[in-house]
Amino acid sequence: MIGHAQRCITNRACSSVLCITHGIIQESGVGPTFYIVMKSDLSTLSPINILTKYADDINLIVPQYCDVDLATEFDNIQHWAMCNKMTFNLSKTKEIVFRRPCRLRYNFVPSINGVASVDHVKSLGIVLQQGLSFDLHVTKLLKQCSQRIYLLRLLRSQGLSIDQMNTVFVSLIVTRLLYALPARVVLVSAGQAGRIDE
Repeated sequence: MIGHAQRCITNRACSSVLCITHGIIQESGVGPTFYIVMKSDLSTLSPINILTKYADDINLIVPQYCDVDLATEFDNIQHWAMCNKMTFNLSKTKEIVFRRPCRLRYNFVPSINGVASVDHVKSLGIVLQQGLSFDLHVTKLLKQCSQRIYLLRLLRSQGLSIDQMNTVFVSLIVTRLLYALPARVVLVSAGQAGRIDE
């Protein structure tokens, strides 16, 4: 980026103007394409490990037994970011270990320094839990739908027709219930499915 500068204003105090030497300008037409090209050469060191990329999110999946461990793969991603003059936000980086309920069979490696170890994460709108349960996801989904039904009641009191109400219902609630359904339907328990059906 050449010829771009920035300054910060807070509480009526203004910083000096500094030149921007690297980065992607937000809302630019070429920004998303540029970022996709930038991260196209990012890959795992081991073919067994999986790297998924969506917009500016990167997910690294490393199985328990692998020829290249998690720490080495993580260092590889950090090195790639540094070489491409991209900052790595450790505060948004999370580690989760997916496992069956029986913990005795697993030998956990220590967490990566500076990376929080969590029992659930949100990825592309789906809440994933350590034990591959969808309890949290279903609870959050139903809470969100309940809030949206309240919004529908408010809209009905404003005189929306049945057709208009149906359009809003489908766009706000049905689409939310159907989102990623093929991916999660196999892991949703009968009890969770019953809660959604209610």
